[in-house]
Amino acid sequence: MIHPNRQFGQHHDRRLVLRPIHRYQHPLAFHIDMDMRNLRTHRYESNRTRHFNNDKYIHEMLKLHNYYRARHCSPPLAIDQRLNQIAQSYAEHLAATSTFEHSGNRLGDKALGENLYMEWISYGRVKATPKAAMSSWYDEIAMHDFEHPKFSSETGHFTQLVWKSSRKLGVGIAFSEDKREVYVVANYFPGGNITNRGYFEANVLPANC
Repeated sequence: MIHPNRQFGQHHDRRLVLRPIHRYQHPLAFHIDMDMRNLRTHRYESNRTRHFNNDKYIHEMLKLHNYYRARHCSPPLAIDQRLNQIAQSYAEHLAATSTFEHSGNRLGDKALGENLYMEWISYGRVKATPKAAMSSWYDEIAMHDFEHPKFSSETGHFTQLVWKSSRKLGVGIAFSEDKREVYVVANYFPGGNITNRGYFEANVLPANC
């Protein structure tokens, strides 16, 4: 099993420890089926996050996605409400079960791309910022080999983020009951990180292309 990267930081004299975690997107061969009729629901988690402005968070995530995608000559994504529902349901599942693993979600018979991000603190209430999740994903560009592109667990967030053929985005965010953990799910359609020959060359272009 490949473990996610962890970063540690201390803030002020309360020894507040921020621990962001993110998971790479598996190649599409790892996806399993899930349709709209079988979405996971956790009403108690929805009640805990009802005062959080999800619409603003989703808007900022879309804005940052398209900012980064423009750098790599990828067309802008559009928010899809079906994907939002799928992503939100899975974020609530992660928060309710305190787990961190890919969903394998599909939309109909098509695989979804998926990026995950989780952050937790040892004291107080975690702050959820779109920039933190997006930066952790995009910063993987430093490890991507544009001359010999291929799927890698170290760069899968970045490659899905800028994947040229993806057109739609769904975002979900949920908090644990004690508010110390936040889980972010981004779903993409069509899904990226396809390992067939030539797909990475065509879909993950260098910056300022």
